Amino acid sequence: MYELWESLIVQINGGNLSKTKTIGNIYRPPRTRNDNLNAFINEFTFIVSLLEHNCKNTLIIAGDFNINVLKLNENYIYISYFDSLISHSLFSQITFATRFTRTNGTLIYNFFCKLSQSMLESTAGILSKKLSDLQPYFMLINN
Repeated sequence: MYELWESLIVQINGGNLSKTKTIGNIYRPPRTRNDNLNAFINEFTFIVSLLEHNCKNTLIIAGDFNINVLKLNENYIYISYFDSLISHSLFSQITFATRFTRTNGTLIYNFFCKLSQSMLESTAGILSKKLSDLQPYFMLINN
């Protein structure tokens, strides 16, 4: 690893769960250099491929990616990142800005989920109470 990001990935099973759920949390520090972003996308895509291969059930990857998906059309590297998610059937659950400054909003925090029946019945959203420059976001997973 290039140590360009931090992650925690857990599998949850047993008890009342009908299927195993794999949940990952990612933090990628903000950096502007394209080579750092390309290295992150390559590593991230490799990890997602492994998770997808090993996880036939629910897959959720949440986190602070520091890649503004509201600006996909402005940066070819952002398109590459988004394409890598879509190619692994991971779809964004948050579609509005999650972080605000005085001049703009960004969507850099998100949940990306592999669609399954349980995911189709789940809910994700943004809390309207602003605690900082970050709007708190959440996801309720139907079991």
